[in-house]
Amino acid sequence: MAILHWTDTYCPEAMITVKTDDDIFLNIYLLANIINTILVNMTIHQSKIQCSSSDPSGIIYGIRIPNARVVRHSHDPILEGARYIVTDDEYPCSYYPHYMSGFGYIINSNARSKLLCIFFRDKNPFHMSDVYVTGILPEYIGIERKHLGLVISYRSSDDCENFFSQNDPDSYACASSLHYNNKQINVFERFNIYSQRIYENRFLYIDRHFGHLIKD
Repeated sequence: MAILHWTDTYCPEAMITVKTDDDIFLNIYLLANIINTILVNMTIHQSKIQCSSSDPSGIIYGIRIPNARVVRHSHDPILEGARYIVTDDEYPCSYYPHYMSGFGYIINSNARSKLLCIFFRDKNPFHMSDVYVTGILPEYIGIERKHLGLVISYRSSDDCENFFSQNDPDSYACASSLHYNNKQINVFERFNIYSQRIYENRFLYIDRHFGHLIKD
């Protein structure tokens, strides 16, 4: 939420906020294409949206993670499982509402206003940030979430190089080895290689259509 609060405070005219992690490589050609599609079709509100507003223009775009089971024990078959343990007191349901992968989601300004409005009234915010920001809060206040329909790679045997070399117009984001605590790589060197790979296929990404993101 700090990202949204900072943006709302210092860049209130920003129509889009993109969240990713510093160890995730995003396909910037796809991202620019998506943002352009969103902005061209976005309804702008001049005034702040209230928490109780039923306005449907607040939207979060990303890679949807559906039916994710809540981790209760450290031996659950999930990478870094202990980090994701949640007690029944913290969240009593067995499954999370669908939410967006933290690798790269996009929040428009109308959704940002509603999220911040309800967040500052929440006395017990949930510690799983991506679940909270793109799943629990939007479910509660009625913010639409749209699936980009793209591909992300959680772990590639060659550290993402092959992922971005497959001539696939849907290759959106990949986790570097640094994401899994591998300190032996030079992340800037690797990211430069990935940049070269997506540049080679840039027209695939520039020409991809995202008609399903346009609001009816």
